[in-house]
Amino acid sequence: LRLEDHDQTRCRPEFETSIYEDLAWFGFHFDDRPEFKKKSHLRQSDRLARYENLLAILAEKKLVYPCDCSRAKIQQAIKNQNTGGGDELCYPRTCRLRARSEFKDEFGIRLLLADREIHFEDGIHGKVTQNPQRQCGDILIKDRNCNFTYQFAVVVDDMDQGVNLVIRGDDLLHASGRQIMIAAALGRSSPLQFIHHPLLTDASGKKLGKRFFSEAVAKRRANGEQPEDLLGQALFLAGLIPALRPVQPAELVQCFTIAAQTGV
Repeated sequence: LRLEDHDQTRCRPEFETSIYEDLAWFGFHFDDRPEFKKKSHLRQSDRLARYENLLAILAEKKLVYPCDCSRAKIQQAIKNQNTGGGDELCYPRTCRLRARSEFKDEFGIRLLLADREIHFEDGIHGKVTQNPQRQCGDILIKDRNCNFTYQFAVVVDDMDQGVNLVIRGDDLLHASGRQIMIAAALGRSSPLQFIHHPLLTDASGKKLGKRFFSEAVAKRRANGEQPEDLLGQALFLAGLIPALRPVQPAELVQCFTIAAQTGV
């Protein structure tokens, strides 16, 4: 379990409690063997010193620079420009030439990204090509509120936890190239492997999300549904079982083993 509470302005104790309650309801337990116990439960807010140390290394290599641009300022700067980033806000390098000695708490910090293509193989999408500099520009790794960003924190955590395969939704496919570049800047020798799967959506096509309480586990639990039914739905929609049926937590290992053997 990784608690990604890097943004302390949005994280609340009740959200964390809900995660534990949902996991317990499903029947999931932490791996408490000595060799895994330290790595099986990580909270990003406990790792700020680690992130600061790596940021200092990037600063020594002159790979980062301070930035005081607000979102509104960035939007104004790129108005009437075609950045190639689609719907994504692409930072136009406004502060790139700022003196490196100007680091202040009220400034964000950005990582220099080369203008080049990143190629990787996705388990579902096949060969993917991205140019993070054209998508998002130099990426923010620490914001003006002194919070480390998701993009930076998860790359560091993946390295430290020995993660080599990331399975996540299609909504984060666009972030993979920049995370590969961040990892390379931090010295990761072997890149991650990725599998990006389709998202579940509501009737209007909007992705389900906890911010809308969209079919949240707690809501479905309160409605009297059973964990075996939800696990069965998830496995069926993922194509890991041929028909919709209840699934016990203990069956998950067998389902994933069969999927790996058959190449699903």
